[in-house]
Amino acid sequence: MPDPHEVSQDTHARSLARIHELTTQLLDVGDISTFLQRVAESVSDLFGFERTSISIVDEARGIFTDHALVGYSPEEEAEIRTNEEAFLKESILSDFKEECRLTSTAYYIPAEKQSAPLEDFVAVKDQGAARRPRESQTSWHELDLLYFALHGRNGEIIGYMQVDYPKDRKVPSIATVREVELFAGIAAVGIENSKVFKRVHDLLVENEGKTENLVKLLDLTRSVLRVEDLSVILQRIASAMVDSFGYRKSGVALFSEGSDEVTTLALAGYTKEEKEVIKKGRILKSIVLADFKEEFRITPTGYFIPGETQITLVDQFTFIEDKGRAKKPRESPDAWHELDLLYFALYNRERKMVGYLQLDYPE
Repeated sequence: MPDPHEVSQDTHARSLARIHELTTQLLDVGDISTFLQRVAESVSDLFGFERTSISIVDEARGIFTDHALVGYSPEEEAEIRTNEEAFLKESILSDFKEECRLTSTAYYIPAEKQSAPLEDFVAVKDQGAARRPRESQTSWHELDLLYFALHGRNGEIIGYMQVDYPKDRKVPSIATVREVELFAGIAAVGIENSKVFKRVHDLLVENEGKTENLVKLLDLTRSVLRVEDLSVILQRIASAMVDSFGYRKSGVALFSEGSDEVTTLALAGYTKEEKEVIKKGRILKSIVLADFKEEFRITPTGYFIPGETQITLVDQFTFIEDKGRAKKPRESPDAWHELDLLYFALYNRERKMVGYLQLDYPE
């Protein structure tokens, strides 16, 4: 079973930055295979898996088809894409057993619990190692499987992500599994968005006589997807920042088109009363953007604004947990100050800033 060891702070930071990039791409998925390839590459790169794949269910044929493959040779990719028997929906889902569940979507099936013969496995790297017993309790076996179910809006499985061959040859920790699960969730939302958009687009093509009205429907559908699905995934991310990245409070806000108003879409770690204070408060885009200065940039999208630069602006803060501490000096050079700000800018495909994620009160 996966051990409880934590993910490194460096991996946390890089994972957070990649989540930001992929989340902004959800605004306009476009080619779903390209998007899923980016997700798979991110998982392999961040968490040290030699192979990552993402498959989407094809209900008509009763199989899962691979839309993203990372770490496979051209010959192995060809073997995978032509071997439909190895990816029958019924066969794959038979591995999603409750006894193998690690989290809400992750399943670890150790080699010892598998009934399928070695010949049924595709692209096994070392046939000899596959026939030998596991070297130690924590070591990864050639036939181990680690799946992440991708769920649709109604809870149905619409695909899965598989990670394989961890570079350290160890069974991944539960902390790593939970973090990879965030990327699986992003992949699932991307698949759903692309399917809905494709249905409307197909309807447009089939009904050329109603082009004008259908174009309006297409635009409306896209805008609804942006608001509904983005809100859901942003809330998940805000919650993940609190649960996994060591911050007590987190929030995500987007700029209003053609207005100076900022809309807070997700809050995590705040009490009901605190949320009401923030929702009722007025946040202005011009004020927020004044903090996004080059001198405060710490990553391509991250900005740290020290509290010392905010002392005279205390009254402009929408929420402060302890106003008494806000007026006191920093306790030590590495201590968090009540007025410190940590922002991560959110950009659309045109690299226009559309909002930000804020992390506050590190534990």
